[in-house]
Amino acid sequence: MAEVLNLAGAKPGQFDLIPSDWYDVHVENIDDIMIENDDGKLPEGTPGYNVRFVVDGGKQEGKSAFNRFYLPLPDSGYDEGKTATAQGRFVDFLLACGYAEKDVGYNSVRNFKPVGQDLQEGGGIL
Repeated sequence: MAEVLNLAGAKPGQFDLIPSDWYDVHVENIDDIMIENDDGKLPEGTPGYNVRFVVDGGKQEGKSAFNRFYLPLPDSGYDEGKTATAQGRFVDFLLACGYAEKDVGYNSVRNFKPVGQDLQEGGGIL
C-alpha cells in the first residue's frame, strides 16, 4: 500500500521567491552529486554539481538560488546532442566565474575552485 503524505498542517507562502531579474551573485557552495538510479532522464551514475549562489546587494541581498549541472559521460549511451548541451551549460558557468577559455578543456578544468567567486557580468545564471 502506498504511503499517504499528510499536509494538513502546512503553511504555504513561507518561502520568498527571488523575482526573475539580473543580480550580482557569488558562488557560496558546490557539492558533488550523482544520479543514483535510472528512473529519470539521465543514466545512473551521471555526475554533476549542485551550486548554491547568493545574491550580493539590493533588495534580495543574501538570498540563495540553486542550480544543478549534470555532466553526462560521453560513453554513457545518453544522447550526444543533449550531452554536448549539458556540458556547454557547465562551460558557460565556468566562464561566468572568470575562468579563461584556455583553462576549460575537453577532459579537465585547471584549478577548479569556483566557491567564493563572483560571477562575471553577463553570466546570465539567475
